Amino acid sequence: MERALWSVGVICLLELTGSGRALSAGLSPEEVRFGPAALTFSAGFIRTGMPEEGMVVRARDDRRLNGPADLVYLQLSNPSEVSPGDTFTVYRSIRKVFHPTSGDYVGDLISISGVVRVTSIAKNIAAAKIVRAYDAITQGEVIMRFASTMEDSGSGSARSALDNPGMVIDVQYQGGLIGQRNIAYVDLGRRDGLQAGDTLELIRTSPGLPPRTIGELQVLSVEDHTATTLIARATENIYRGDRVTFSKDQTAPAPTPSVREPVPAPTQTP
Repeated sequence: MERALWSVGVICLLELTGSGRALSAGLSPEEVRFGPAALTFSAGFIRTGMPEEGMVVRARDDRRLNGPADLVYLQLSNPSEVSPGDTFTVYRSIRKVFHPTSGDYVGDLISISGVVRVTSIAKNIAAAKIVRAYDAITQGEVIMRFASTMEDSGSGSARSALDNPGMVIDVQYQGGLIGQRNIAYVDLGRRDGLQAGDTLELIRTSPGLPPRTIGELQVLSVEDHTATTLIARATENIYRGDRVTFSKDQTAPAPTPSVREPVPAPTQTP
């Protein structure tokens, strides 16, 4: 099943981020089914720890691959805390991510497979209907309580990414050409002042040649030290280790001016 990076979603997303508006947090499962919200939610992220509240154990007809409106069965870690109508995010850990230059462990690349809603519970097994599938949902995938991954990033302590370039540390799909409309992950995040909706330039450095711009990234969501981005434009194949920096026409937000009460004019005595 092809992951939902459809053209309409990309166009809507670029319209939103181009205007400087970040996608809002606190979305419902229905709101992440289509369009830019679904693109951001399904793009995944890099994180060092994930909650595990159960797993997919089988499908109603024993199929290994399941999609929208299918029924799956979940083995629950804490069945007493789950009720019919509760929603869960289904995810898988793709691989451990290590920094291209330092070799340090950054986190696990998490892929979101879909969202399911519990319909009934018997002991520690719940039947759940698939609300949205971004990829094939398979036996053994992990579940956690549904929560939108699109957090309000804030402005961070300082937008240090303006002066300190970052780097592409992983891509969503390996083994092929990585270019426009693909997902890339960078080592800049909330602590660097990065925000959803920001634009980053992709810089290629080659021995003996000056650096050159090879594309643009649109920030979809941020973690403390990493961010998930959409490759909005690319003139060359993108690789781990390519540099990223803020767009030249993008500056740090100006501080909010303080508001002072007007000073009354001096009163003249006759």
